[in-house]
Amino acid sequence: MKGKSRKLISYLALLMLIVQTIAGTALFHPSPTKAEGRVVTLVGNLQDELGGSGEWNPADPATQMKQQENGKYKLTGTLPAGSYEYKVAINGSWDENYGVDGTPGGDNYKFTLDKETQVTFIYDDSTHRVTVPIELPDSEKPRIVGDIQPELNAGGEWSPSESTAILQDEDHDNVYTYTAQVPKGKHEFKVVLGDNWSAPAYPENNFVLNVLKDATVTFFLQP
Repeated sequence: MKGKSRKLISYLALLMLIVQTIAGTALFHPSPTKAEGRVVTLVGNLQDELGGSGEWNPADPATQMKQQENGKYKLTGTLPAGSYEYKVAINGSWDENYGVDGTPGGDNYKFTLDKETQVTFIYDDSTHRVTVPIELPDSEKPRIVGDIQPELNAGGEWSPSESTAILQDEDHDNVYTYTAQVPKGKHEFKVVLGDNWSAPAYPENNFVLNVLKDATVTFFLQP
């Protein structure tokens, strides 16, 4: 589950965030999904491990996913070591179900755990895909690095190892955030995916952040 895909950044979304901050105080939210208030159930050979009465039952309330404020659906549970297959079913039946890549009636998702692990499943009803966010160790989490660090009380300039401006995914929706008070002025920085310069750093040229007045800014980043 440590594929390189989780380290790719949506540069355009982050750049739009930076451009908007020139207006002053800013709080930026990810685009909501098109999810409707539907019953979404995680089904598979893991249902009984998650408190269900059996397996592959689209009507089992024990593995219904809870809709979040951002419109996505989430279910978190602890699974023992083993190999698992699953998909999602809508409104308690197999009439509408989605597998790999959000394909209607598609192949089952599959994964293997080497040890007992708490796993979070996220379903997006606009793409019909299920993702399983992986909690990164602090040493690999994205962080803001640049001449802005002292202004954020986040270490010395351009020092990944000192940066405490670490983006977090506290609700396990695969969107990392960091909120800070940014003073008026021009600031430059990169996003480094680790605590040293051997880690990937984006973009090639620095982000330039012009703040017209002191502003509380929330940075959003989606790997």
